[in-house]
Amino acid sequence: MDLDLLGGEEQVAQYKAEIRAIFDQVDTDGSGWMSKAEFIEAAEKNPAVAQMVSKSRLLAGLVAGQDLSAAFESFDTDKSDSVSFEEFWEFCRREADEENIRKMFNMIDRDGSRYITKAELVYAFTHNEELLALVKDSKVFGRLAEQDDWDKVLAEMDTDKSGDSEDRVDLPEFWKFVKSLAAKVQVSILKEKARQQREKLEAEKSVLRAEICSRVSTHTSAAGAGRGGIVTVGIAFDPFAYPAI
Repeated sequence: MDLDLLGGEEQVAQYKAEIRAIFDQVDTDGSGWMSKAEFIEAAEKNPAVAQMVSKSRLLAGLVAGQDLSAAFESFDTDKSDSVSFEEFWEFCRREADEENIRKMFNMIDRDGSRYITKAELVYAFTHNEELLALVKDSKVFGRLAEQDDWDKVLAEMDTDKSGDSEDRVDLPEFWKFVKSLAAKVQVSILKEKARQQREKLEAEKSVLRAEICSRVSTHTSAAGAGRGGIVTVGIAFDPFAYPAI
């Protein structure tokens, strides 16, 4: 997912720096790539790498089963037998997102039923200070916390309509909703960036247009003054009014 779900930009940058430091420790030859041999050695001997592995739901199980090759293949998405930092970061970021969403789901699910109801959703986003602190810097959930049409939100989450008297949402549905919401927010952000870029270009064109017209006016006035005081009137034109040839 392109959009980090819960952390603000500073938190994401800090986490990425931590992952970069771990990657550099594994990449002992400084090649910029992590080999399978380097990962296996680091997983067995490097405390920082061992700690990262132990926190990973996927890697912890594989390492516990002594399947370090399979653990390495979790990073090696292009099956090249070497892992770039971007591949490593993508895996770690995705796992962090999944863990945060699982944590968030459990915070909303007050009765531990493994389902979220409308009442639990409303309570979480209006009274649960721990959850509100968790999402306050989120570009995704920050917007969700500001709205009040919870019937609509729950209807979007509850894709299988599992509730009888009351709609309810399980973790897979919640995760699917989060991905959809993140995609919508990402589109909104890209549109806003495009709008700002257009405004910037228009402003630059206006400045350049004024400068060109000013120079044309000055040139024609000077030319006219040089011909016995007869001022030649320059024809105003817009340098951006016609397509370039």
